[in-house]
Amino acid sequence: MKEKTTGPVCLHCHKMGYKSIALTPVWVKGQIMGLIHVADRGEDKLPLEIVCLLENVGLILGSAIRRVQVCEALGRSEERLRVLSSRL
Repeated sequence: MKEKTTGPVCLHCHKMGYKSIALTPVWVKGQIMGLIHVADRGEDKLPLEIVCLLENVGLILGSAIRRVQVCEALGRSEERLRVLSSRL
């Protein structure tokens, strides 16, 4: 199941001497918010189990980011309500 992929990031990493590379998205509301980038100079140093773990970490990070976004939006809404109620 060894599949070679190349692209701007992979080529840059290979030029820097990295042979094992994993890029895992951090999803927030169906969009990629960022990437977890792991690289090793050894070949085949990122087994499928590690990649699966990184994918789960990406999902957890995405959920945490979304929770912070929701809490911040709630705080802004509460502040607007305070301002409006003080005007009444």
